[in-house]
Amino acid sequence: MVLDRTKYDGAYKGDDPAIEAALDRVHPISIEAADWSKEQGYGVIDGFLAVVDGREDLNGALEKARELIKRAEFEAVTVIRESQTLQKTEGKVDDLFWNASFGHEGVVRPDRTVGSRPAKQGTILINPDHNNFYIKKPGELFSAMNTIRELLGHDVPQFKYKKAGLINGGPDIGKDVKEIFGQAGKVFPEYMSVYLSSGASTSEPGLMHFDSGYQVQEVDTHGSINNRSYSQLPKKFVKAADGRTFEALPGGVTITASIIGGGSIVRKTDPDRYAAYKQHEAEGTLKDNKVYFQDDEDHGYQAQDGDIMIMRNDKWPDDAQGNPRLPSDHCSTILNAYGNTGNHLGRVVGLMSSQVCYMSPQVREHLGMSRMPEPREYEYAQNDDVHEVPEQA
Repeated sequence: MVLDRTKYDGAYKGDDPAIEAALDRVHPISIEAADWSKEQGYGVIDGFLAVVDGREDLNGALEKARELIKRAEFEAVTVIRESQTLQKTEGKVDDLFWNASFGHEGVVRPDRTVGSRPAKQGTILINPDHNNFYIKKPGELFSAMNTIRELLGHDVPQFKYKKAGLINGGPDIGKDVKEIFGQAGKVFPEYMSVYLSSGASTSEPGLMHFDSGYQVQEVDTHGSINNRSYSQLPKKFVKAADGRTFEALPGGVTITASIIGGGSIVRKTDPDRYAAYKQHEAEGTLKDNKVYFQDDEDHGYQAQDGDIMIMRNDKWPDDAQGNPRLPSDHCSTILNAYGNTGNHLGRVVGLMSSQVCYMSPQVREHLGMSRMPEPREYEYAQNDDVHEVPEQA
């Protein structure tokens, strides 16, 4: 069944009074909602949320956001874009999930009634040095080359990356994805890929939580398209990644931008709640202590579709004055495109963080991990554009 996104009006269609009350406590983040009285190039909402105007100079706004997220008082920063092209981008991303770009290989008819099930997640690598985007897609298991590999006893790659853009023969990822994450990849070089989520793959609506800081996790290289394997990295991407130099942030951030269905919701962090959260996490009881936004009385602030939210992760050191740099207490949108409280059946969101993105080799080195493998560790594929490399995240 194809979702009819034309019915989306952002209104709640349920009858749960707790959710209705919670939605009344969610305020949109906008230029008008911020206090700009200090004339310092950014606005402030409720003392903890900075707002930057990125409508004319997105790169400059993101640079300002990078500076502000280091300041102890700002747990999150929102860059306002007010995009007029979200509908077109949403259609492009929707196509990525429905056809073989992010789905399993197969034929999908124009009416989308026959073919493989659509994917729910997809990975896009970013090489901002050359404004290139690589889309991770399933390998062609029954191609002539892979048949020969199998006969010779070699592993058949389950995934490959295809450069995006019609000029490269790849799919179009949409103007907004390119603009948002292309610029974010330049200003926040810690992270070098975007994790796109659609449908039921997004996190639980309204569940308040704190994201983890820099960490390197092993992931399964063999499995469905939904895993986060970084084998088969494009050679030019590897070269660009390993050659970058920058001053890494002292802690991680999460960068989100919703194309449709509502952006992230943030509220001011309560130090006592954060301490209890970390204790539950250490004890393995966190899942039994979920805190839903609709169960509290605090006000929240929600990023609008097309705008960029930068949220601080945990494990940041105190600033030079000894002020704690607390992480952002946040959640995904309470309702989906149809106003339900279950999975986000209509939401499309892009995410960059240490848990879902390819992490810059320089950050890995900072954490005591190795940089990219030495040349002898590579198994060169016959395709000159691709290396087979060990798992990297």
